[in-house]
Amino acid sequence: MFRTKVFWTLAMVTCVGAAGCTASAVAGSPSMAPATVASVADRALRSTDLLQKSMPSNEPGCSVAVGIDGKVVWADTSGLADVAAWTPLTIDDRYDIASVAEQFTGTAILLLAQQGKLALTDPVSAHVPDLPAWGDRVTIADLLHHTSGIGDVNAQLFGAGYTAHDPVTQHDALAQLAKLDELRFEPGTVFEFQDTNYLLLGEVVHTASGQEYPDYLRDNLFGPLGLDISVGPVAGDTMPTGYTTTLGKVVTDHGDWLMFGPGYLVTTPSELVRWADNYRTGQVGGPDLLAAQTADAFPMTSAPNTERIGAGIVITDDGTLEANGWTWGQNAEFLVAPDRHTSIAVACNRNDNQDAQMALMTKLRDIWV
Repeated sequence: MFRTKVFWTLAMVTCVGAAGCTASAVAGSPSMAPATVASVADRALRSTDLLQKSMPSNEPGCSVAVGIDGKVVWADTSGLADVAAWTPLTIDDRYDIASVAEQFTGTAILLLAQQGKLALTDPVSAHVPDLPAWGDRVTIADLLHHTSGIGDVNAQLFGAGYTAHDPVTQHDALAQLAKLDELRFEPGTVFEFQDTNYLLLGEVVHTASGQEYPDYLRDNLFGPLGLDISVGPVAGDTMPTGYTTTLGKVVTDHGDWLMFGPGYLVTTPSELVRWADNYRTGQVGGPDLLAAQTADAFPMTSAPNTERIGAGIVITDDGTLEANGWTWGQNAEFLVAPDRHTSIAVACNRNDNQDAQMALMTKLRDIWV
């Protein structure tokens, strides 16, 4: 079995393997009744069993964490960080969380609005220069809700001859956007997910704040909340090799694009569930930010009781907050329960089994929420 230690912290204990995670290990926890401790212990054991059955230990796999009120109560992995070297994943491995990062960009925009440095009704041209005429018609709110009508910047880049392994920068991407003359539909009328929207919002964070995007997030989000999240990998990061399946064979898969806003944040599932507690406490931004994150959420389909998109986060009909994303060789899932007390994060070093990863998240929700 290629498994790492299970981290289970209600009384700040670390258990090695599922057998070590018992109610007696934390029975002395002053903050929880014995019945509650036993319930969490049982759920941790069931989650470990589910993860092992869902993700084979001899293939690329997943890292998972569950948080309650901002505390990591269970974290575990199953699978290999490097198939060739037979190296198992660990709970400390860091992942590019792809579009799960949009909620951080959206939150930064809302904080800038609180600080009086922009308004959601501003046209994007007020903050990003050298855009085509549509920059005067698309608002910051349109970008937040993926209702801008702007086309796919990724398709533009590939069409211009860039490959996955070119170090494409924010400047490169904006230069390609400047060549898009027409919108796909009238802004504010249709939901259509495009990385383009949050790429532009990442640039708005920079221009409106006067700080580089990584610095603004560090000073206003990650630092105040004590989160180990970075824009791109940093020195000393341990990142698993990414994989996909080609012609029935599991092969390595990676990209070298450096654009920020819609992705390119690096962290662990444990840090994501710690971040999730801000949706309960409003430690950063206060109640006004919490309200703004879901205010004016836009329906994602025309069906009744459809999911709605807020500031980089999806709101389901029962009030659950969700996000998911994939990039070269990596995939991530994120969930905050309707009562905002419990959160779950999954990150995987393969992007070819998203159905299995979503099924894992669904079953974990059944256990914990």
